[in-house]
Amino acid sequence: MEKTEFKNASSLKDITSQSQAFLQGATNNQDIKIPKEQSAYLVRKTKEKIWGSSNKDAQNLKMLIDHIQTNYPNCLAKIMTNEKNQFQNFIFSSPNMRTLYQKFNDIVLLDSTYRTNKYRLPLFIIAGINENSKLFVIGFGLVLSEEAKNVKWILNELFTYLGSSPHILCTDSCSTIEAVAKEILPDTIHLVCAWHVSQNIKKHLSGLSKI
Repeated sequence: MEKTEFKNASSLKDITSQSQAFLQGATNNQDIKIPKEQSAYLVRKTKEKIWGSSNKDAQNLKMLIDHIQTNYPNCLAKIMTNEKNQFQNFIFSSPNMRTLYQKFNDIVLLDSTYRTNKYRLPLFIIAGINENSKLFVIGFGLVLSEEAKNVKWILNELFTYLGSSPHILCTDSCSTIEAVAKEILPDTIHLVCAWHVSQNIKKHLSGLSKI
């Protein structure tokens, strides 16, 4: 069977509709069946039509970082690549973020989100707390995975740029982050975030009767 092209997909809505159909192994025309081995190709082609090629995103990010480094040299904007010069990690912070951190560096919160972007890369968000108990972002970055080497690179680059270690670092219960934090920030007190504690209580003790 020849590779199918989306000749009738004239809008994003049409492409999205066809994508859902391809995932189910058929086009919008229910008389046309597509073998399962063809599905991966069709899904990839659909994504390329909606978002463009993966290489284009990486190239755009590299161009953006080059622009920031040239025109805003006081910012932290770095990419870590592997031996094949492929994207590994990314970190960003700005002078305004650094100024706020230097003023309010008692407590820092570190959290990561999952599968909220099209590449399903963990997004690290590092935030501080000001005098009004309001959160402010002091840095963010993408990592290929939460392996120790990636977390270590993110924290080392960020806190080197910020100029000092926080007094307290609150994270989830990830053992990798905890181990790396102890190595990179030996003078920082590491605590588990109260929100994550409450979620674990609800998860593991929800069946118990209220006292």
